[in-house]
Amino acid sequence: MVMTAQRLGSPQVVVFVAVGWMLFASAGTCTGASQQSLDWSIHPSKDAYHPGEPVRLMLTVNNRGYQQEDVHFEDDLEVSSMEVRNLSGEVVTKGSTMNRPEGGPRPPLLQIPPGQTSDRSVVLNRWCSTLLLPMGTYEVVCHIKFRLGSEFRVVGQRGTVTEYEASSVHTISLKLNVHISNMDPRKFKDVLEGLRKQAFQTGYSEKEPTWQERQTVREMLALTESTLAVPYQLEVLASPGSGHQARRDAIHSLARSKTIEATVALTGLAGKRGFEGTRWDLVEAVYKIRESGQPEIIAATDDFIQKHKRYPLLSRQIERDVSN
Repeated sequence: MVMTAQRLGSPQVVVFVAVGWMLFASAGTCTGASQQSLDWSIHPSKDAYHPGEPVRLMLTVNNRGYQQEDVHFEDDLEVSSMEVRNLSGEVVTKGSTMNRPEGGPRPPLLQIPPGQTSDRSVVLNRWCSTLLLPMGTYEVVCHIKFRLGSEFRVVGQRGTVTEYEASSVHTISLKLNVHISNMDPRKFKDVLEGLRKQAFQTGYSEKEPTWQERQTVREMLALTESTLAVPYQLEVLASPGSGHQARRDAIHSLARSKTIEATVALTGLAGKRGFEGTRWDLVEAVYKIRESGQPEIIAATDDFIQKHKRYPLLSRQIERDVSN
């Protein structure tokens, strides 16, 4: 395990609202012992994946200490950046949080009681594409930046607001192997059907997923890199229970699919009630699909572009370059 502590050029003041028992109980002075009491690991959800299949990774932190530790992730997502390397050590694709569409909340802190473990699901495809990877085993390197609640120091009090100073950011790099198998469309479709049943479960089940688990599965469907996923991504987009980020992910994936099915659906949603928060994403997605030049898509979007003008600032967000 590789872990380094990186001190910032100047201390940062982080403000938390103190509400009754929700006060930051683990606040204290900086101590290296807290950092060393945490064991980090990451592993894949299964042995092999098809090209473009959503790769779910489980980030796990074990607290060997005697007090609860709160991990505050420094970036917009739990993982700052990822790299996929071949077994010769060469980087074949990499990605950072800049590839994530703007908007949506920062990841909640990870609370780890003493002597216990806590985990968080991470979908590799948000950072790195697996669509064009040849069959084989690859090394995935995850870089994470975080702060520890036990290292926050109280610097002041303003009424009900307590001010904390966080003076250091820790960086850890975790490695694991992921195997990419040959594409089997039938089995790939079975994978997507299985995810759909978890994401849109109806009726009673003894193993009914939690709200967070259901959102993770919808995220996986939204980030799948295959035209086989288009019907499922349309379902994610249309479902009222999908979070804002899952909807945006689905829109961006549909734009990259460049299918007439996605085109017809997106053109019908831009002015629909309930999609106000993603209207500009929908409009930009239609323009991106239209750039494919396919005659049937041009014909299907002629009326749309007369009614909906492009928003210039979004023109680059839809292009997620995961090979930079």
